[in-house]
Amino acid sequence: MNPHEEVVQRSLDDPDWFCEHILNSPNYPWQSEFMQAIADLDRDRRGVKTIVNHSVKRRFTVRAGHGKGKTHCLAKIAFWWLFTRRGRVPCTAPKEAQLKTRLWPEMRKLKAGAIRDFQNLLVVNQLSASLNDDVDWCALAETASQPENLSGHHHEWLLLIVDEASGVDQKFVETIEGAITNLGNVLILSGNTTQTQGEFYASHMVARTAQLYHRVHVKWEDEPTDMKRWGEDMIAKYGIGSPVVKVRCFGEFVDMQEGQLINLAWINAARDRTWQEEGSLPRLRVACDVADGGEDETVITVGRLYATVTRLLRQERFQFPSSEAPIEAARAVERIYTEWGGSPKNGDDIVIDSLGVGAGTAGYCMKRGLPVIAYKGGAQADDPTKWRNRRVQSYIVMRDAFRDGSVYIDQQFCQDDAGWDDFTGQMTSVIGKPGTEKLEDLETKQDMKRRGLKSPDMADSVCMMFTGMRPVIARPDGALDVFSVHGVGYRQALEQF
Repeated sequence: MNPHEEVVQRSLDDPDWFCEHILNSPNYPWQSEFMQAIADLDRDRRGVKTIVNHSVKRRFTVRAGHGKGKTHCLAKIAFWWLFTRRGRVPCTAPKEAQLKTRLWPEMRKLKAGAIRDFQNLLVVNQLSASLNDDVDWCALAETASQPENLSGHHHEWLLLIVDEASGVDQKFVETIEGAITNLGNVLILSGNTTQTQGEFYASHMVARTAQLYHRVHVKWEDEPTDMKRWGEDMIAKYGIGSPVVKVRCFGEFVDMQEGQLINLAWINAARDRTWQEEGSLPRLRVACDVADGGEDETVITVGRLYATVTRLLRQERFQFPSSEAPIEAARAVERIYTEWGGSPKNGDDIVIDSLGVGAGTAGYCMKRGLPVIAYKGGAQADDPTKWRNRRVQSYIVMRDAFRDGSVYIDQQFCQDDAGWDDFTGQMTSVIGKPGTEKLEDLETKQDMKRRGLKSPDMADSVCMMFTGMRPVIARPDGALDVFSVHGVGYRQALEQF
């Protein structure tokens, strides 16, 4: 056996050795267990005693919270598979962008840190990775939105990786079933616990399906120290029982809490939904929840309102000094409205929380000739027999839109993962007020703070997108009038100024 064959055999026998000595990236304990479970298939074929996967299952599923190294582990497994056999590794996710921005960057990082000889063997392109630049000896990206692409993958050594697996639909799962028919074929599902239905959920929680899989649950105690600190911050912000904490920190599947208004699964579905033009002429809306300094934030949301759907485009967060908050918030609103092409002639408008410090922001924007909806959450709802106030009405309309699948959230809506954590945490922290039946009501922000939760500024800004009020605009003589392009008229806006 030549030196190269010895290294390949050593790597096949022990994936931990491969990760440490070839990739220069030692495994966490859970990653070691996962990779050894896959290596048990080769041990069983050679008549060697198995280490982890004693039932010799060819389907594997791993669930975990945020930052546990799932995607990094998938990249290691792909490289180990290609190095130890002449195989093929189709990789898929609900969207191609998820592969492009998550799995493939991990592959490039691993290649850059690996020993020189392995780097020379490996060619990593934008959405493929091959050994010796051989197109039949490679890992490649296939989007789950086109499951028929997988049906053509047949190979003696086929490793099928499904990342972000909770977002994969049943049609795709049926295609997977036909792609792993040979004994040398392996399936890996990996993801966060964002959905309580589908194959990924069933692979962990439904006994008849789960028995087909070797399962790994990466738990809180398996985290690196820095991620534990992040988790502690999340618990402090949203509470240990919060859905976003259970999913992002503990990797647990959750249903809605009692009284919870917005289901985490609805938010993730809105993020995963592929945008297609609805056909109607949209209008731009910029919504601003103004904070008076302190720990609360001024949050500005940008979206487009169509006839039947709402598309959330971007959200920006600011912390202005108390003395400057009204004017700085107004300047930020005007800047963002202009940058996104807002025009009163098109019926584009601005919603500003005009209670307290926000009144100054709204007044400033009105004097600048901008079409402003002066929003007061405590004002009377359109139907006081249904909703306690305007804020409750807006939240209920928003809830119905998320529930009914008429909300789309662009991938760039939040600036980074921390922003998404805060957004989902705040959206899922809003609960209905107990003891009301016919009249819809919500827990107040003051009550949330008394429970130790952060003010849901990001959620409030989004809910203002769903107000039915009309804007007002300054006339040349300085008076205010109802802006008359879109919406249902409400004289309350005029009466507030």
